[in-house]
Amino acid sequence: GNCNCKIFDGLYQIATNAIQNVDIKEQTQTQCTISSPCDIDQAPICQSLLNNQYTVNDKLVSIISTFSWNEFCDRAWSPDTWTDCPSSDLWSACMMAPCSDIDGNGEWAQCQCIVNQGSWIDNDDK
Repeated sequence: GNCNCKIFDGLYQIATNAIQNVDIKEQTQTQCTISSPCDIDQAPICQSLLNNQYTVNDKLVSIISTFSWNEFCDRAWSPDTWTDCPSSDLWSACMMAPCSDIDGNGEWAQCQCIVNQGSWIDNDDK
């Protein structure tokens, strides 16, 4: 599914299992582990992105969807509110999705997110 996302430049986090480049994914998961985490910008995926060398399906990707704490507190919902999608619902997984600038000024991107169908809950503690 195509999802429009606001572009932010700054610190971000990724889920290594969502890296779509198989070689970079394997390198990152081998080097950056729970027992030996990578420092900021030291993971192979970070180096690939910083050096504008990240590809998905042999296509260079200069904008990707990640998780950022940017403006999180302004958008956060109360801790007792949950997003709970029934098993019949469709939802998008945008982590590490390739994106392209859609407004020409670097403010908005359209990301090619994976569409899923099934149950989804936003917190493991529920």
